[in-house]
Amino acid sequence: EFFELVESCSDGPVAHVVIPTYALEHKVFGKDALTRWPHARLWTAPGQFSFPLPSVPDEYIWGRSVSGVLTDSDQALSSTQIPWVDEIQYETLTAGTFNVGLSQLTFYE
Repeated sequence: EFFELVESCSDGPVAHVVIPTYALEHKVFGKDALTRWPHARLWTAPGQFSFPLPSVPDEYIWGRSVSGVLTDSDQALSSTQIPWVDEIQYETLTAGTFNVGLSQLTFYE
């Protein structure tokens, strides 16, 4: 049902899948989305699966490599590689000084 709702928002195919946080409930369907939309590029928040296992390969988790990690914000120089950066603004939020993957992405207009 969720995938059909996403597909109804556009006339074309889904081009990008964003995993916006390290929290399991926000990424549990990521691999299913990538299976449904095999040509979509994968973008993630920093620190995916960084705790308790620091180096799980992307191919094991997602079934493919990550197209890019969304660090900083849409205003950062590093964001120029992101195709939709002129259409959707984003900010990477972090919490605390002990990094266990506590990063989330927020999209806004």
